[in-house]
Amino acid sequence: MSTEKTKLAIVSKVLALEDEAVLANMHAFLAAEPTMPWPEKSPQVTAMLDRSLKELDGNEGRSHQEVMKPYTKWLERSAGHQRQKRASGK
Repeated sequence: MSTEKTKLAIVSKVLALEDEAVLANMHAFLAAEPTMPWPEKSPQVTAMLDRSLKELDGNEGRSHQEVMKPYTKWLERSAGHQRQKRASGK
């Protein structure tokens, strides 16, 4: 669906609304200032994120599978334990 068609579909739905509470919520949402993710991150967190992004840009990142490899057995045991607990009703 094109952007214009999406906008028109949204407008049509808004025009059909009769619930004033829903309209008030929508108005508040649209009037709110957009916020950045992690608006109050510390300088340390900012530095770590910046370093991580530079590593990824330099192809120094590791895949999810590589990172999770040491934890695979523990996760499998933990999941098996949870299944046993649910099966026994505890």
